[in-house]
Amino acid sequence: MIRLQLGAGETRQGVTVQLRSGDGEIAGTVFNEAGPLGGAKVKVTSPDVEAGTLTLSTEDAKGRFAIPALLTPASYAVEVSGDGY
Repeated sequence: MIRLQLGAGETRQGVTVQLRSGDGEIAGTVFNEAGPLGGAKVKVTSPDVEAGTLTLSTEDAKGRFAIPALLTPASYAVEVSGDGY
């Protein structure tokens, strides 16, 4: 597991994770300074996949999300946004 903590508007580049060939998954929890943040939008984009954008709302108040069945190996960019962020 790799844990990244980013502030509002902060961008982090150069993070590389090696996944095994097969189906991959990106999962995590969205937090703000007060704790888990529900209702955030998680956008995953890949230049390696033709239908490369998936946007998912974190449905529960705990801010959890999971994007399964991602092709590997591939490169993915993850963008998280929410009202006021």
